[in-house]
Amino acid sequence: MLHLTLTGLAGLANLSEPALIQGIANAPILVQEMVMAVWLIVKGFNLSGGSR
Repeated sequence: MLHLTLTGLAGLANLSEPALIQGIANAPILVQEMVMAVWLIVKGFNLSGGSR
C-alpha cells in the first residue's frame, strides 16, 4: 500500500497533464478500495456470528 501511495504522489509531483488527470481519475477508486478493505477487516474480526 505504501508503494501505491508513493507512486501516486510521484505521479502527481510530476505535474504533467496525463499524470494529473490519471491521479484525479483514480482518486475515487482509491477511496472505494480503502473503504472496502476496512469493511472486510472489520467484518472478518466480528466474532458475534450474526449476519448483520
